[in-house]
Amino acid sequence: MYCQSNSRTKLYVLLMVTGLLVSLLWSFSAISTIYAQDGDDDEDWDEYVYLPLVLKNYPESSLTATSTPTATSTSSSETATSTPTAIDETATPTTDFTLTSSAVSNGELLADYKCEEKVDGVEDSIPLSWSNVPSSTGSLAVIMHHYPNPDDTSKISSYLLLWAIAPSVTEIPHGEADDGDWFMGANKDGAGVSYTSPCSPSEGSHEYTITLYALSETPSSLPTQSTIDVDYDVLKTAIGTVNVIDTATLTFNDVTE
Repeated sequence: MYCQSNSRTKLYVLLMVTGLLVSLLWSFSAISTIYAQDGDDDEDWDEYVYLPLVLKNYPESSLTATSTPTATSTSSSETATSTPTAIDETATPTTDFTLTSSAVSNGELLADYKCEEKVDGVEDSIPLSWSNVPSSTGSLAVIMHHYPNPDDTSKISSYLLLWAIAPSVTEIPHGEADDGDWFMGANKDGAGVSYTSPCSPSEGSHEYTITLYALSETPSSLPTQSTIDVDYDVLKTAIGTVNVIDTATLTFNDVTE
């Protein structure tokens, strides 16, 4: 009787061990199937180490559906929000940057500043003053221009060309544009280094604009001396090679009756 009971116990234990082994083999087979479907990344394996304990309670289809890693969507969103945005603070306009002239009253050039007399080929320049130069300015430049035909802006006449003005300068008194610590370009006719005063022969109102440029630096392409080689196009092109921090303009009319 004892031998029979002992044999049955051994058989029962053997069957339990065999069942456990079959269950483990089935579990690892299911894990391999899921792992093959989800890819070969080593980082994904940690998500399945707990499965042998619970696999027998879930069908294989449900395990495959719930084991999809979600790390990819999280990392992509983190990458999208970590990109820095560059801001050029020096390009912020200074709205208080202004240019004025005592030669202009109510938008009209006063008679005393028209058709200036030439002395040795040089005319007295229009008086200019300005305020609130942007703090990041490294150099100033001035261009005064006029369109002979207002309907054709491709043709431009320049009356004053200045560059390499120190940002600490706040005015150019009457007649001193050619006598400062900066450089001057060609006059309207390109015949000399000088300012050209408005002197319209025809009746009507003729518009002129003076632009003061606050630049990051003096353009390196410009000469370090006054010369007729710098005309409107040359100066405008040179200004385009540096950062224009801000501009101030003064527009007025020369009225001829």
